[in-house]
Amino acid sequence: MGTDIHSVVQVLLDGKWVTVVVGLCDRIRSYRTFAVLAGVRNGFGFAGIRTGEPVTPIAPPRGLPTDFEVVEGHDHPLPLDLQKRDESVWMGDHSHSHLLLSEIQKYASARMSGCGYISDSSYVDWDGESEPWTHCAMVTGTNVVLMTDAEYQPYVDDDTVPALDKDIYIQVTWLDETYIPRYIEEMEAVAKKYNVSPSDVRLVFGFDS
Repeated sequence: MGTDIHSVVQVLLDGKWVTVVVGLCDRIRSYRTFAVLAGVRNGFGFAGIRTGEPVTPIAPPRGLPTDFEVVEGHDHPLPLDLQKRDESVWMGDHSHSHLLLSEIQKYASARMSGCGYISDSSYVDWDGESEPWTHCAMVTGTNVVLMTDAEYQPYVDDDTVPALDKDIYIQVTWLDETYIPRYIEEMEAVAKKYNVSPSDVRLVFGFDS
């Protein structure tokens, strides 16, 4: 089962937080980004399968702001100018939090490790650094052999392949950027549009699973 984020961006105008953007973070499911924002799916995926090294999040989940309007079911009513199809937006059912743009800006270059299994055929073409174009968190089956990168490397060096009658998958790690820089850029555009400081723009969000 996957986890998704539900978010809005608010601006402090005349002493009141006003929702001006809906779904800034919702377009992409990125567990590395979720980990940086609130420690959600931090180094593990479904059923606790390891997906990388945990990181220190910007802040543990803080809950929804006390001045953030919600109705039954964690629905946040939208201003009239944002009511295209829905009158409200669901904020998820767990790990609610909020962060100021000024806090998120400190993580502009946030990077963390990813981890997954790739087939031996994909391993041959992998550059050893970037995220493989295809990978999975876990592989099972009676014909599957799982190996670490270190365990498989000697076979590559000797130009031999073990267990030719088996499907070999190698666990590899890589460094990958989160989507934090993209969010910062979009929130900075909001701050410029409304002529406010980074401390007057906040991201409010929650997760489902």
